[in-house]
Amino acid sequence: APHARLELGTDNAQEAAKVLKAALPELRAWVQEGAERMEVLAASLLTYEDRCEELPKWARLLQELMEEQSVPNSLDEDDDLEKVALKGTTALAKANVLKAKPRTCEVGDPVLAFLPEDQEWHPAVVDSILDSGRLKLIFIEYGKPQEVAPDEVRVMEDVADEGEEGEGECEMCQRDLKLTFHHLIPKDKHPTFLGKRLPNGVEGEPTRWFLNKYGVMICRQCHNTVHSIASNEVLALQYNSLQKLLAHPVIQRWLEFAKKRRASSGKSK
Repeated sequence: APHARLELGTDNAQEAAKVLKAALPELRAWVQEGAERMEVLAASLLTYEDRCEELPKWARLLQELMEEQSVPNSLDEDDDLEKVALKGTTALAKANVLKAKPRTCEVGDPVLAFLPEDQEWHPAVVDSILDSGRLKLIFIEYGKPQEVAPDEVRVMEDVADEGEEGEGECEMCQRDLKLTFHHLIPKDKHPTFLGKRLPNGVEGEPTRWFLNKYGVMICRQCHNTVHSIASNEVLALQYNSLQKLLAHPVIQRWLEFAKKRRASSGKSK
């Protein structure tokens, strides 16, 4: 599932090597140069387990290990090492060599949940936790309620690069909560625009000072929801203002839910 925090489901390098070998025919020539190579690569991956959680970080680690072990020298010209590494880690996750870490949900948490009707993962919110331990969800896109087991949802990742900035009124949901700063042009995209033309509709100078200050103060739940709707590249190009974010249908659904929770709690804000 997307956005899951992953941990190793095995310490068996042979098992991991078998999965990688089956999933990555691109490495066939490299493996033929040494029968033990794939197992060494897998063992190296298992050694660095504490460095990673999300799938992209596991993929970057595998890519680094492949580079150290001269895999690029054996790839065809059309093969992209980054894509090969992501393909390999995805296969490890599907084989439960990498498995989702269990994580406790709380009421109000934005999550991703599996919808049987279309066999896809969709954004939802934990509406309540039942006495049985099951979760009552509201799917943000449809307003559809559903009960699920805790292991059938994935809590959206907390935004790691922008810490808490005190308490106040969230600029999105208007609730009084602990706030975080959301860069309307995400930080990892700053080099794309530094000293160059800013995205359409953004008024300012393409300086480090402006890019670091251009943002909104929002609560953690709104922040997680924002990063769930699109990649950082798309956020920078298409959702680079509060108004544009508020127009997104998933954000609108989330804010409707947050407003209802605010009303039920008896708070005017």
